[in-house]
Amino acid sequence: MDFTIYLIILMEIRINYANIKWLGVDQFPSSSSWSQNNVCRKSFGFNGRQVSFCRSNFEWMSLTKSSTADTKEECKDMLKDRRWNCQSVNKAPAYDDDLKKDTKESALLHSLAASSLALSIARGCMAGKLDKCSCFQTTRQFSFPSEMINPKNLSNIDNMVGCKDITRVGVEFANLFMKLGFREKATNENQEKSYTIRKHNIDVGLKELAQGEEIACICNGATAGCTTKYCHRRLKEYPVISKILLKKYDEAGFAKLKRLPVNDVKENVKNTFQIPFSQSEKLLYLDEGPDQCKIINGFHKSSRRQCVLDDAQPNSCSKLCCYGYREKVIEIISECNCKFVYCCRVECDKCKSMKKVYECV
Repeated sequence: MDFTIYLIILMEIRINYANIKWLGVDQFPSSSSWSQNNVCRKSFGFNGRQVSFCRSNFEWMSLTKSSTADTKEECKDMLKDRRWNCQSVNKAPAYDDDLKKDTKESALLHSLAASSLALSIARGCMAGKLDKCSCFQTTRQFSFPSEMINPKNLSNIDNMVGCKDITRVGVEFANLFMKLGFREKATNENQEKSYTIRKHNIDVGLKELAQGEEIACICNGATAGCTTKYCHRRLKEYPVISKILLKKYDEAGFAKLKRLPVNDVKENVKNTFQIPFSQSEKLLYLDEGPDQCKIINGFHKSSRRQCVLDDAQPNSCSKLCCYGYREKVIEIISECNCKFVYCCRVECDKCKSMKKVYECV
């Protein structure tokens, strides 16, 4: 497959500063018509360059929107039992300080958004949804004699199975689109540092797709008589990537940026700071996240959230609660005594039971 035209477009657009306000496109109302004039607007978190890109490459935008939903749901699901539970991502594009600044939380979301967007684009290409990068083929599986297939090394058939390097298109698109999201030129040192950190965290997310393709083969017919195998290319699943990034979030470090000597700063390169090699694989931050236990309007973030007494769990009361917990007994109403009634339905009674739970004060 030929990506030449697409990659030329990428190279002609200058790299800029990145942000994650564009996750606000997930707020596009389902009742409205999906059109350039309705979608490509700053109110959904795009800046001027992204608005122009949206109008010029509108066929890509439905996949961009679907990736925002995946990003948000995955972040909230992974962190639902943590003190910071990613619920603030719902405020996109008008974030609070936890995601507006270069915090540990912002680092995670940049990496999650980048990998989700890249994967969404790659899958769209594989499904033939995008004319500019389609690798859709009538034959999705290719048959090979079983003696050709070495389960531990499939490199001999790699070039024969369709959609090779499709993740590269997704990575290039996500890298481009996210880096169109900030101002073109830094006006001070803090902005230069911010650019370096956000670019780095985006790259951490995209690196997880570097080995994001694999070939899967199955026997044709009964395994005992497996003379032929059907093989197809598949992409790494997003939950697999997000678990890796969550581990990096738990191990994130404060960035130890070093300014490059003036002689080492190449012409037209905007950032003059570098990440030390020891931190090259880590998620990094510059600002401490907001205090989740800060009392606002009489409550704090963990107030009234349920927890468990097992200290080994991420939602243990000792980890989740800011100022202790209380025991509560709540009423549970559930279906019971269900029976089949001919024909053809199931009828159940409503039963009440009491359950002991623990809640942060």
